[in-house]
Amino acid sequence: MAGGRVLPSRRHLPDGSGPGDRPSTGSRERVPLAVWAVTALHVGLLLTFSFLYPPFTGFDETQHVDAVLSIRHGDGWPAPQERELSEGIVAVATPLLRSASALPFSDDEIPPRDERPSVAELGVERDSVGQLLPNQITQHPPLYYALQAGVLAVLPGSADWAFDKTVGVLRLVSILLMAPLPLLAWATARALRAPPLAGHVAALLTVSVPQLQRVGSSVNNDAGYTLAFATVLLLLARVATGDLRRRTVVLTGVAVGVAMLTKGFALVLPLSVGLAFVVGGLRTRVRRWWLSGLLSLVVAFVVGGWWWLRNLVLYGTVQPSGWPASYRDVLQFEPRAPGEPAPVVPFLETTYSLLSERFWGGLEINYVGPDTFPHWWTNVLVVVATVALVAAVVGAGRSRLPVTVAVLVPFASTLGVVAFGVWSGYSYSLNFPGAQGRYLFGSLPSLAAAIALGLVVLAGPAGRARRALPVGAVLLALGMQAAGLHSVLARSWLPAHDAGSRAERSRAALEAIVGYSPWPTLVTLAAFALAGLAAAAVLVLTVRRALTGADEPAEPTGGLTPEAPSRGPAPAR
Repeated sequence: MAGGRVLPSRRHLPDGSGPGDRPSTGSRERVPLAVWAVTALHVGLLLTFSFLYPPFTGFDETQHVDAVLSIRHGDGWPAPQERELSEGIVAVATPLLRSASALPFSDDEIPPRDERPSVAELGVERDSVGQLLPNQITQHPPLYYALQAGVLAVLPGSADWAFDKTVGVLRLVSILLMAPLPLLAWATARALRAPPLAGHVAALLTVSVPQLQRVGSSVNNDAGYTLAFATVLLLLARVATGDLRRRTVVLTGVAVGVAMLTKGFALVLPLSVGLAFVVGGLRTRVRRWWLSGLLSLVVAFVVGGWWWLRNLVLYGTVQPSGWPASYRDVLQFEPRAPGEPAPVVPFLETTYSLLSERFWGGLEINYVGPDTFPHWWTNVLVVVATVALVAAVVGAGRSRLPVTVAVLVPFASTLGVVAFGVWSGYSYSLNFPGAQGRYLFGSLPSLAAAIALGLVVLAGPAGRARRALPVGAVLLALGMQAAGLHSVLARSWLPAHDAGSRAERSRAALEAIVGYSPWPTLVTLAAFALAGLAAAAVLVLTVRRALTGADEPAEPTGGLTPEAPSRGPAPAR
């Protein structure tokens, strides 16, 4: 690999870097085959989950689809509280949501694909009956919905598609947006100067969270936000390790702006951007490095930050509510009794429990039903992840500050915003609105990278423990996904125990899944086959690596080392 030979006498730090590292800005590291296999598994799981949830049963999917169609049919982007669901959306979504409240889906009478109506033929006008809640989604920026509407606009005949085909195509766009996450985890680990082994483990950790594949396979602006946020954190890792090239500076600003034009959680990013440039500037000793950070923030504002200033000017608040005042009491439940305190300890306990379950599991529709994973297991996952993150910061050598500013600060900031939102609802009604683990997924690839780095540090020098890490990670990933899929099938698709033998019930569930799919049977089954074949490939490649001790070259590329100054937007001298 380009970047020079590694001399036998060279001493490496725990993060894989050494005092003699030199930049290799002209080359790029090839993605290992095992990481491509993990990415294929991730995509196969996304497709699989897209078939396990009928249309409109994703989180707020009814409202998200309606928001896309609002733009597609020329209604633009209404102000918050001014959009009601269209008549067609109400007509097609209501029966499906009722079926979701009377599981399993295998009991439903599924009409043939050629008999399913389109939303347009049932009415694109706003619904005045109020059968469903108004569409609160217009409180968000419009980028994700404009992208989806643009995809429909360029596809011939999309206005007349059956509703399930429309939802199916929109879900495919979300899947494409979420597809690069294992690659981003691997790249972030390498940008943090973790050894190649950590990059492999980081990619595997992204497919150890079934809730990610569930959310990523639905029509939801979380898909666009997660991709943009994760891309920002990869770029911040490069900036914090010393990459102050103008291209990186501008790309960081563009990515931050795109994230800010997708979802409000991106408002936590400017602080992390500033800190990353401080760290990167001090490490490279480039004069006027602060101009690089300023340029990046200006680009971010031009691309997407203006939206939030617009809100402040038009509505007097950065984040206006999407719900009309008449619905707020319904959504916030009954207010707590006057003078009744809001106890803090129950708030902390329940918020932690909800966020941890809904980060890894929470696969039941609208969270109705038992938790996907037992609490003791999610507690174990939290403890192991926390210990690994501490090890990454303490033992990462020269990557200590980059790990902190590019991983922990954005994650902690997002977690703080989520907790504050939950507290706002709790202090009003003693309920827990907004306790959604999916809001943290923008940090997932970078967290996976830092956790993988920490696990490598804990495993110590090259040996059996270190080589076994990918095997443990692949077993965790496949085990979590198998348990999650079993939970969804058992809860939502398998007929009751008295409906026949296990084989008969399984056949009925599969027939119902295929029947609900908007695509031909062979296409649906091919998606399941992709997930299975990719899982087998990931397992084989990971075990082979552990047995042979094979490793990619230890020299990371694409970023600058602490000792090497780079050119920012201003002269370095």
